[in-house]
Amino acid sequence: MARAVFDPKAANVWTARIIPLILVGLLAYVTWVFIGLLCVDYLLKPSALEHGPRPGTAIALIVIYCTLLSLTAFTYLRLLYVVSTNPGYVPRGPRWYAKKEQEKRSRLKTRKGNREPGRSREKPEHTTGLEYENNGTYAYADGPPIEESGLPEEERSYLRNFYTKDAFVCEGDGAHHCREVGRCVRKMDHFCPWVGGVVSETSFKFFVQFVFWAAIYCIFNLAVMACFVAESRKKSPELNVHWIVTLACGGLFGLFTLGMTLSSMQFVLLNTTTIENLSRHTKVWSLASYMPPSSVYPAPLAFNTITYPLGYVYPNQDESAPQPPQPQASPKLFAILHSKPGENIWDLGYWRNFKSVMGEKWYDFLLPVKYSPCCRHDQGGSHFEMGPAFDRMRKVAGIHLPYDMEKPGRRRRRKRRIRRTAPSEERATRRSRGTKKGEKEVELTDIESGDPIVR
Repeated sequence: MARAVFDPKAANVWTARIIPLILVGLLAYVTWVFIGLLCVDYLLKPSALEHGPRPGTAIALIVIYCTLLSLTAFTYLRLLYVVSTNPGYVPRGPRWYAKKEQEKRSRLKTRKGNREPGRSREKPEHTTGLEYENNGTYAYADGPPIEESGLPEEERSYLRNFYTKDAFVCEGDGAHHCREVGRCVRKMDHFCPWVGGVVSETSFKFFVQFVFWAAIYCIFNLAVMACFVAESRKKSPELNVHWIVTLACGGLFGLFTLGMTLSSMQFVLLNTTTIENLSRHTKVWSLASYMPPSSVYPAPLAFNTITYPLGYVYPNQDESAPQPPQPQASPKLFAILHSKPGENIWDLGYWRNFKSVMGEKWYDFLLPVKYSPCCRHDQGGSHFEMGPAFDRMRKVAGIHLPYDMEKPGRRRRRKRRIRRTAPSEERATRRSRGTKKGEKEVELTDIESGDPIVR
């Protein structure tokens, strides 16, 4: 009898499904202890031997507790919803669909062979790779072709828009592979069983808000329960077991969430993630930067270059074999640039890093309503805004990008200067013409000739 093999990835996935249910039950238990046993039974309806009722203290504690509980529960539910419905996966490419189609055909052949007498039941192995067809499709050599029209719209649009950017990271713009879910995730931070999945660009803001409010909630519970446990101990040697359990939970989870809040805020201010932070002192980024044809570059070039668009899969190394047809798009030349070891190309400065994750307004910092601004990939430059490190690399290579790659803040400052100088020019014009503000200028004409009179 074959022994069952332990799969850590499957264990992590199942743990991520169970832990949220445990946390919800724990919140319900702590709420019953705090409101039911402490505020109602101990403060509002105490026994005659203990002390008199304290309704003001009870009402104040209930209001503060319900406020913190609502914020914590709301951020947690919002986080669970985003992790489940919009985890930030990178769309799959055509090679993945071709591979899955080939695996499906292999399984069908295996089942058919098992039903025939005298056939081997061993699964046939793949000996041929992915090849191009003359009509521009792609498939394994022993299977029918798969056309691009069969891909989902999200994947097709991602392939079409990838090469329209003026800069991108060769390894993938902030994307990392998650082994638990078997997908590449944009700006992946970590796989968190406490929130039921992957924390990525779409959910990192809500994760920071959740651990922040959870830390305040737990510290509040810890402080209140510690005060009343000490008070109860002076009056009676017997301790309420539920109070002690709530006190221990407040201390344990308060310390845990406070540490997560501090570390997460550090990553927000540095515009990095937990995975990237592991190699932040030695990481070297390789970027492809668009080389405008209008610029003049020294010869020979001090860096490698690559021209896009390419085919959707790597071309066949055999020159005699049919090559894939190129997509109908104007080619773009990119320079391959490399950062210094430990240089963060996404660092925009502490304040801009904070706003790119947490939002522009003060209520965006506290309430889990809107997604992070970094989730919008509609800017022309790159999927994520790059900082001064990229400007330095571009300047060293002698590459001058077009105006649409300038930072949005520079455009706003330029517009403000124009608005400020316009009123002064208007006053100077009125002064030269002898008119006052709000006064209509009357054009004088000669009665006989009809020509305007110049004043």
